[in-house]
Amino acid sequence: MVSPSQKASIASSSLPRFLRMESQSQSQPRQSISCASSPSSNLSQANSSSLIESARIGEVKRVTKETNVSVKINLDGTGVADSSTGIPFLDHMLDQLASHGLFDVHVRATGDVHIDDHHTNEDIALAIGTALLKALGERKGINRFGDFTAPLDEALIHVSLDLSGRPYLGFNVKIPTQRVGNYETQLVEHFFQSLVNTSGMTLHIRQVLCPKDVQDTHGLVMHTYYCDDTSSRVHHLGLHKALCVLMGWNFSKPPDNSKAYQNLPAEMVAINQDELILWPPHIIVHNTSTGKGKDGRMEGLGSKRMDDRIRELKFNVGKSRALYGRDGHLGITLFKFAGDDSGLREALRIAEYFEKMNRGRKSWAGLQPFTPSKDDENNPSLMEVDGKTGEKKRVLYGYLATVKDLDKVDMETKKKTTIESLRELAGSK
Repeated sequence: MVSPSQKASIASSSLPRFLRMESQSQSQPRQSISCASSPSSNLSQANSSSLIESARIGEVKRVTKETNVSVKINLDGTGVADSSTGIPFLDHMLDQLASHGLFDVHVRATGDVHIDDHHTNEDIALAIGTALLKALGERKGINRFGDFTAPLDEALIHVSLDLSGRPYLGFNVKIPTQRVGNYETQLVEHFFQSLVNTSGMTLHIRQVLCPKDVQDTHGLVMHTYYCDDTSSRVHHLGLHKALCVLMGWNFSKPPDNSKAYQNLPAEMVAINQDELILWPPHIIVHNTSTGKGKDGRMEGLGSKRMDDRIRELKFNVGKSRALYGRDGHLGITLFKFAGDDSGLREALRIAEYFEKMNRGRKSWAGLQPFTPSKDDENNPSLMEVDGKTGEKKRVLYGYLATVKDLDKVDMETKKKTTIESLRELAGSK
């Protein structure tokens, strides 16, 4: 068992500067030095010793509709972590936080991780920030500022913070992959933003160096075209073509160091982009939300009702999937078809139907932006009356999903799809 005096000595030599209590010497009682007051108004040695021996602990319990989180932080701990969040990678990172910070972190969390990690990730960070704020108390006897640069193999990361009471995040880090394990890397920045919001700290995280970074789009195009790895040459050329299509450049000519690309006419750019489709083929259908429910979240047409609507149009339906966000139904339903010739034909038939009915991509874009509301009932572009039943129904808009639509689909769909050239698919049949 470590005595309070031994623990204080360990904390002084090991904790980061911005969290440890400063001392005049290890052989003398510790004196708390407030950065906000003069030496004459500092605490007495007896009071300082009392503060040292009483650990700085913050406890928080946060319960929302989606999550149940409890956090306990001991700033004068020894680096013990005990985390169970339902997100393995986040557990690992909290272990690292405790180990390198030499304070104890206890986290218990349950949440809707079966949908995604967003709510749990956010609420844990909010709770940790609040616990840190409580543990710091009046913040007397600490150095407000902390600054550290860490070499992590080929990367160099710089972190600087100020326990100022003014929340601000500066995050300049490029993470090359979308996921680490099952953890979406886009949640990293969101975690730190939530942390600073409740802790009241100013935090800057900057990636100083990563040799794997490509400096600009030209460099990326050059890399994908002139690949040294013969075994992946075909994949790199495919990526080169896709990049040029997205940028509106002529992909039939090899790039050079002049950075002078031939820009294609807008019409040709649109045609090229429309030919890069999600595979297996998907149809994106809009205007499937039905307004806010009693809980204030958006509701929408369920999979069965959407399947029925498409069958009414005399089409063989694919596998439907309604998309949801933080506020509920997004008003978008995806229909996934078989990744073969028959699936592609059926998806193209449905896309052609929507286009002929003036309910395709361009027609939907012409209605944007709008927010679903009760006024939808009186909008003929959004609601129509069934000629047979007299029932009011939502007007559906749909089109074949292309590379331009990757920002509309959910992460699960992105994981299970590739990008294919519609022209090349048609030519291979």
